Amino acid sequence: MEPNNGRAERVIQHSRALGDDVRSLTSELSEAASELRQKVDISQSVQAHPFRSIAIAAGVGYVLGGGLFSPLTGTLLRVGMRAMVVPMLKGQLEAMVAGAGQ
Repeated sequence: MEPNNGRAERVIQHSRALGDDVRSLTSELSEAASELRQKVDISQSVQAHPFRSIAIAAGVGYVLGGGLFSPLTGTLLRVGMRAMVVPMLKGQLEAMVAGAGQ
């Protein structure tokens, strides 16, 4: 059996190694956070493009607030589909008429 001094020494060594690992991890996380802040400078982006930022925030809020499955969204999708389909059908009909007239 190992004396208590040996166990205590191993515990102390492990705790020192763990402390070093924690300090190293904290330093790396701090550096990564600093780099991320520099890459994603939100305040500069908001100042450069304020209307885009407001639109993005409103869209995210709408989706997170449950607006994606609301009657308003259904209505907007129907209107949007009609706005896309009508010109497309008109072009197809014009092409058919032009082809039939030749």
